[in-house]
Amino acid sequence: MTQTPNYNLYKFDTTDKLNPTTLNGINSNADIIDSALADKPPLDHATTSTTYGLGTSTKYGHCKLIDNLTSSTLYQGYALSARQGYLLDQAKEDVANKVTTISASSTDAQYPSAKCVYDAIQSGGGSGGGGVPVGTIIQYDGNTIPSGYEEINGTEIYSTTEQKIGTWINGKPLYEKTLTGTLPSYSSQTLTTDVTIAENIDFVFIHEQFIVSSTGTVNILPKTSYFVSDVETNVTDNSTTGIIYGNTKVYRIKQNSTNANGYTYYARVRYTKTTDSAS
Repeated sequence: MTQTPNYNLYKFDTTDKLNPTTLNGINSNADIIDSALADKPPLDHATTSTTYGLGTSTKYGHCKLIDNLTSSTLYQGYALSARQGYLLDQAKEDVANKVTTISASSTDAQYPSAKCVYDAIQSGGGSGGGGVPVGTIIQYDGNTIPSGYEEINGTEIYSTTEQKIGTWINGKPLYEKTLTGTLPSYSSQTLTTDVTIAENIDFVFIHEQFIVSSTGTVNILPKTSYFVSDVETNVTDNSTTGIIYGNTKVYRIKQNSTNANGYTYYARVRYTKTTDSAS
């Protein structure tokens, strides 16, 4: 008799006859096969236990799929599902569109790093912003405003261009403009000068008005309500006054004497617009 190389099973020649020796060989073969098969898993051997060996960081083995990212501990025999791999791939950093500087050529498809945003804020808004780092103390002598800055210390701003200064009581935006010009020469009859304020005026009133002589003398003009007819009142002889003329809602300055000839007039008018909505 000979034996197989792996499990030492007995092999019989065709000349061997059935006898106690050969029977012992057959029985021994059965025991060896039974013992060997006892440790072999079936073809379909999926299980909830660890009977057939777990895969580890150093060994191949059986693994159980997990479909979440909630574990912070390494467990032997667990593998991440393909679905979680896909989600991680979708969430990974888009390195190709990441930028480390912000400039005028930056696009909406790009996104900056946190350091890039911090640097931009510190430099005053990005490349060419002309600003200074946040928290920097700028020396100001009270006269010359540093380049790139605007004085906003609560003082009133007089401007010949329209300024949005607040909200009127009906919720509409309130605008202001300073009208200015030179009064014409009065001769022998009442002289009126009409000045267009703005387009689409709704409600308007004079906040303050005055005239200034060539020598610097300031004369405050009386504030009158605007007129709704062609009859103008509140103007006496030898006086100058300014009104809002109701029909056309222009600023009208009226002279009854030569006293204000050549004076410069200033009128701060405030108004709402028909194009704005009340709240």
